[in-house]
Amino acid sequence: MSLFQILLSLFKELGAMCSKFWWGSKDGKRKISWISWYNLCKPKSHGGLGFKELSAFNQSLWAKQAWMILNDPETLAARVLKAKYFRTSNFLSASTKVSCSHMWRSLIWGRDLLVKGLRWGVGDGNKIRVFKNQWIPRPISFKPITTDPRNDVKVADILDKDHHRWDIGKLNEVMLPIDKDVILTIPISWRICSDFLLWHYDKSGVYNVQSGYHVACAQKLEASASNSSISCNWWTTLWKLNLPPKVRIFVWRACLNVLPTMKMLRIKKVVVSSRSHNCGDVPESTSYGLFGCKEARKIWRLANFEKMLISVEHMSVMEVFMYVLSLSKKEALTHFCMLAWAIWENRNSFLNCDRSKQAELVVSGAKAMLAEFQNSRLVVHTGPSSLHPRSWPEWIAPPPDTLKLNTAAASRSSNKST
Repeated sequence: MSLFQILLSLFKELGAMCSKFWWGSKDGKRKISWISWYNLCKPKSHGGLGFKELSAFNQSLWAKQAWMILNDPETLAARVLKAKYFRTSNFLSASTKVSCSHMWRSLIWGRDLLVKGLRWGVGDGNKIRVFKNQWIPRPISFKPITTDPRNDVKVADILDKDHHRWDIGKLNEVMLPIDKDVILTIPISWRICSDFLLWHYDKSGVYNVQSGYHVACAQKLEASASNSSISCNWWTTLWKLNLPPKVRIFVWRACLNVLPTMKMLRIKKVVVSSRSHNCGDVPESTSYGLFGCKEARKIWRLANFEKMLISVEHMSVMEVFMYVLSLSKKEALTHFCMLAWAIWENRNSFLNCDRSKQAELVVSGAKAMLAEFQNSRLVVHTGPSSLHPRSWPEWIAPPPDTLKLNTAAASRSSNKST
């Protein structure tokens, strides 16, 4: 993928194959794809599962090639490309032509991603124009908010070179306070060096594929409808809950309303009627199946969650989970999610096998399964006799004006070696 830009049609075919594998198949027949592959590739904090978005990954790999040409223009490849495609300009301002190669088009494609996070690092300040160039560490523009018709002002003009710091008086003259505060966070080197280009999204200033991939994905998320900060916080909380993975996946599907309820199956034209099998003529939606059904209400009552669910009739499933989180701690939310999964499993057992558990057994079974899972994660598998997590002594800082040497050792009882 780092050798050329792959066609978008091929990415779609690969995405369709991955989606088919994820949703599964039975007897050679493809199951329902409840969510598109594009949405599955969204980050977990935005309601997706964080699968690799191949087009963005391909572009981030080509951005790495563009970074190498930009930072090492004396290589043979860089000199050949300059002589052929941008002899009288520079790499950042080069463009594609009708007769250019596919490799060059791929390189420009990667460069377009690179410039999204490229800004100037301050050296002597002679190359950076204050109001024109990208140099302030504030995404996305990296430019000052202050406007000034004088485009000839350089960063060198607002530096106190004798003391290697910013000239506060000149900053107050030309910059607004919102820009000045950000500029004062930029360190000034004591060495006399030229201004340089750096990658903003890594502390080292060097481009890497991982950070470039995140920038490419964020760019696509901005083009689509953006999630609110509240829903992003909920998704982040969900994936950190101490729950079995299948339960977290279940809650994720319930929040997105993609569980195979009778109502959703009718929309997909799998069944004719959307009636609930437990409650007669009432349409079975995700919210009704988990919280409104008479069997579900009985289970919630036994688990002491009935009071929380009094005012959730007109809420979506995601809003119900967030509402429970706002009223209680994460431990209560963990039990709530586990019980919702148990209710759904009991519903499936009744629908497919014509048998279901009593409400008391559903509650006790959910508690037992959750306790077993959480206890299994506490065990540290360092040996057959290790049943509890190992406790390490707390490190203590040495007294002032003294040095402390930390050492470590290990022994092997089989041959009595250390």
